[in-house]
Amino acid sequence: MSVSTYIGYIDTTEDALLVFEACRINILSRRTRRLAESERKYVESGSVFVWDETESGIRRWTDGRRWSPSRVSGCFLVYSELESKVSPLTTDVPLENGLIKKSLSLYTTENDKLHLVCYYRKSDLSRLRSPSSDPALCNIQVSRSLYPAVIPSMLQTLPVRQTQTMSGSGGSGGGKRRSSVTLATLPVNIRHAISMQQVQRRQTVGNNEPLPQPEPSVPSG
Repeated sequence: MSVSTYIGYIDTTEDALLVFEACRINILSRRTRRLAESERKYVESGSVFVWDETESGIRRWTDGRRWSPSRVSGCFLVYSELESKVSPLTTDVPLENGLIKKSLSLYTTENDKLHLVCYYRKSDLSRLRSPSSDPALCNIQVSRSLYPAVIPSMLQTLPVRQTQTMSGSGGSGGGKRRSSVTLATLPVNIRHAISMQQVQRRQTVGNNEPLPQPEPSVPSG
């Protein structure tokens, strides 16, 4: 029995956008309610869930498992499954052959807040197909103008190029340093996720200004 939106692996932001768009045009189905306790046993490697926060009323995704603190990977947050805790004093231990959970949240230009969660095991990646290699989804034309809010979460992890602003006629040292984010510095998966028009304009961040913060993550359930 499948209770998920999709079976496969979300490798890149492009994969996530393909699944979001497939749900929008009714090729795939979003979750409209939480997983019942009896359905949690069907969460397995390859399960992908998508939901609209307003449509479903789901703000916190729960799956009955214990997860590590999140780490950033591109524009995703990634969690590792932990062993069940037998007492409050027990140290958190990764579950042997446990699942990995990968999540992404974004707002559309229509002010819909969408969430995606993908579960997988590293040992299964060779058999799990990603949406960008799935004949049923790979040719979907993503309406990129709907998903601009994915950009700030990407900027958090971009490599930053340092440039030197020259001052004075001598032109040697002493000038202000600044960090700039350009198309050339974007990781490949992020280039695929946003349109060329949105990244042609150089994103410049002042020396003392923090990079934009990512969208709030899907809380670990």
